[in-house]
Amino acid sequence: MKSLKIEIEKYIQANWTKTPVQFQGSTFTQVPEWISIVFIPMDRSQYAFDGGDGRKKDTVMLKVLSYSDNPTKCLGLEDDVRAFLECINIPNNNARVGMGKPDGLGVIDLENGVFEASSTYLIESYN
Repeated sequence: MKSLKIEIEKYIQANWTKTPVQFQGSTFTQVPEWISIVFIPMDRSQYAFDGGDGRKKDTVMLKVLSYSDNPTKCLGLEDDVRAFLECINIPNNNARVGMGKPDGLGVIDLENGVFEASSTYLIESYN
């Protein structure tokens, strides 16, 4: 799963240009709009045998939090993230990103001048 995390972060760094990105565990200086990425390993299973170690599937969840100083802009940023991530292939990992699913909480007022919206993306990687 380490290589998948690295590839996802590389893809986002190379292609996301709308806002700064806060990656999990990295230092970050807050700006008026940004996204935060959390990589969550979920499952690992063997789906076939090939005479060796077999074929494995890793399932991870990518949680993307969108932040803005305006609730409408926050929702717009969520839309931009969906257009950017949904149904893409992650190079070098035989992985595909699924549909973005909102957390069902809407735009949350963090009461510090910042609004937050969250979606999750299921990623399956076959190796």
